[in-house]
Amino acid sequence: DFRLVVLANRPGGLFLGNDFFGACGDVFSCHVIDNPDLQSQMELLRSVAPDVNEDDLMLLCELFEDLRNASQTSDGALEYPYSLRELVKVAKHLQKFPKTPMEAALSDIFSFDFQCRETKLALMKVLKRHGLATTEQTSQNRDDML
Repeated sequence: DFRLVVLANRPGGLFLGNDFFGACGDVFSCHVIDNPDLQSQMELLRSVAPDVNEDDLMLLCELFEDLRNASQTSDGALEYPYSLRELVKVAKHLQKFPKTPMEAALSDIFSFDFQCRETKLALMKVLKRHGLATTEQTSQNRDDML
């Protein structure tokens, strides 16, 4: 009698894993665990970034929720489902470097995806919806900032 716990990303797209269920689903009892709800994400972010403004943490949670939803649409502009891991990374960065602008803290997360014009446009649309990447400085220097 043993139990095996395997973490795997959903199949498809770049870095999204293999079809685990297709390969082993008939042998194992598989369970999908979704991302935590907004309240749970906020609780986690408060624990890793206690000095970061609550409104900023909520903005990040809502932004990443929107990014994950956008990655599940059929247009395919955003293939990568930005995870809780990246969200925590941004919050930790803001905790450690409190004077960093939000856009700059997000730059590590999006820098690779900004190499593709279509992905960049899709990301900018989501960022602007959350009040990010809309300042004059960001508009002029968005390639440097994001």
